[in-house]
Amino acid sequence: MRKLWILFLIMMLSVASLGILQAQSTDSCGVLVDTVLESAGSACDDLGDNTVCHASSPVNLMLPDGVESAFDSGDVVTLDTVGTLSTMDDDGLGIAIASAQMNLSDGAVQMVLFGDATITNLVEAMDGPLPTLTVTNIAGYPVNLRDGAGTNFNVAGTMDEDGTLTVDGRNAVGDWFRVQTDEGIAWVYTSLVSLDGDGNTLAVLDSPYTAPMQSFTLSAPIDETACDVATSGLLLQYTGETTAQIGVNGVDLKFTDATLLLQATPSETLNIQVIAGDVIATSQTTERESTAGELVTVGMDENLVATAPPSIDGDYDFANVAGAPTPLLNQETLMCVAGIGYGDEAVSIYGGPSDEYGVVQTLENTGHYNVLGYAENDEELWWKVETGRSQSWVPQASVRTAGICSTIEVADIPALGTSSTTTQNTGGGNVSFVSPVQSIWQADSGPDVLTGDCSNSAPLAVCSHLAAVIPQPDGSIQWRGQEPVPFPMQNTGLNTYFYQGRNFQNNGNLTLNLTFVSPTQWNLTYSTVYDNAPACTHTFYYTGVPRQ
Repeated sequence: MRKLWILFLIMMLSVASLGILQAQSTDSCGVLVDTVLESAGSACDDLGDNTVCHASSPVNLMLPDGVESAFDSGDVVTLDTVGTLSTMDDDGLGIAIASAQMNLSDGAVQMVLFGDATITNLVEAMDGPLPTLTVTNIAGYPVNLRDGAGTNFNVAGTMDEDGTLTVDGRNAVGDWFRVQTDEGIAWVYTSLVSLDGDGNTLAVLDSPYTAPMQSFTLSAPIDETACDVATSGLLLQYTGETTAQIGVNGVDLKFTDATLLLQATPSETLNIQVIAGDVIATSQTTERESTAGELVTVGMDENLVATAPPSIDGDYDFANVAGAPTPLLNQETLMCVAGIGYGDEAVSIYGGPSDEYGVVQTLENTGHYNVLGYAENDEELWWKVETGRSQSWVPQASVRTAGICSTIEVADIPALGTSSTTTQNTGGGNVSFVSPVQSIWQADSGPDVLTGDCSNSAPLAVCSHLAAVIPQPDGSIQWRGQEPVPFPMQNTGLNTYFYQGRNFQNNGNLTLNLTFVSPTQWNLTYSTVYDNAPACTHTFYYTGVPRQ
């Protein structure tokens, strides 16, 4: 049943696009289940703040005292009655949708728990709203506000000289007040402020998390086996102007106008995938700020408690986000992205919407690519994607999409021979840029890009060097870089050449894709899979210009 759900999800994401824009076929996933998202959304319309809804079975609800409670499809309960909420995927695809006010005064965080996931509330419910008083800065200078009750916590902001703030609690010792700011909750040292009432009436708060489900433990392991996309997790989305503050597995998250996908595996990591906006993650007193497209990881122990500082590990895997029920969130903030699933084959990126433009890069499942436009060429639909080059295109039939794609506009089709890094027009379209005699080039490469299982491999270093291009009578060329003998490259289209075989050292398989993008530039994708690490691919992206 899990596989049927994923098929529908992928199809749903495609239908949300232009209609003519299709995702990769996933017939192997089985019969289409076309009611899951529709029923989940309709069952939980107009959800009130601090409530949770049973959107799609199976979902289990445990009360704070550990007693199981009846929770049927369409039921809505308040968050303060939730101890543990579990969604499962054994007899279907469980989905629970919540609206949690957290520390916010202008909205709520939308939460979608799905798949084989469990969330346990760590905030003890309090009766009624917290009493508040006002504090005024009497220090005579701006004072620091902290993330917690102590100078060992990070500075969260400042309180202006003679400024006032609302205080809603104190620590047990009584030497710090908790205050409400436009950026969220913070703490101020009591000796630096004056209180307009009796501090004993304030609630004792030794945690920054006081609202139901503002702090929780999440278990949602990544499963790469079901239809080649991840099938469990927690989506968080907030589109207000203040700062939401949430505690997840001992990690503090702060974000404004952002969408996140969280997944957590015991004794491994908490993965925070930033789908939109920005997030600040704090763990072990270390703060990391990340932006849309990035993956933040934090080491976890067997009890799902953070054991390490947060780390930004490049871009998130597209396959994870493609497997999340993002259509249940506000789609307006989600940019259209393209990618491939875990089990999909690598896809070539071309310099235009046809294989005649030549391969300029390879699309891997360890990344994702913003969609900039689309075009139809010879009755085939193509996406224009963002790779850092001005022209990068992939066949729509070869990739999957996620996010809001219905607003993607038609992109201009570059003339054949147009550079992938410039917009120079050759005026012809069928012009060969290969010199009829041997030419010498300055070859410069970026860093070694590792893809696949490279846990036992380290990036390699390659220096800039000279390369020779030697044309052959049959239309092929020989390309020679630092190797003592040249590689024979077959012509695969106008200005494009290809080699696949053993490398010079005979310790790995080599693939070369060379594209001349102008008379004075070529691009080369140089990929090697070494015999001692067959699951890891080393890729260098070269640019060649004539030797000066």
